[in-house]
Amino acid sequence: MGKLEGCDLEEVGLSSRQAAEFGKLTTTAARVCYLRRYRKDVLEELHEKQRDLGRVDYLIFTLQHEGKER
Repeated sequence: MGKLEGCDLEEVGLSSRQAAEFGKLTTTAARVCYLRRYRKDVLEELHEKQRDLGRVDYLIFTLQHEGKER
C-alpha cells in the first residue's frame, strides 16, 4: 500500500519498505501509532540537521572573524 486517501506515502518520506509495513497494519490506531513514530524520527533528523547548520554557521563566523584580525 503506497497510497492513503490520495496521499502517496513515499512522497511524505516513507521508504517503499515502510509503506509496505504501513499497508499491513489493520487498524486505524496502529496506523496512527506508526505515523507518529515516523514523525518523531523525522523531527529528530531535522533537529540534527539544525545542529549541523548551527555548527557550520559558527565555522563561517569564526573564519570571517579571523580574516578581519589579520
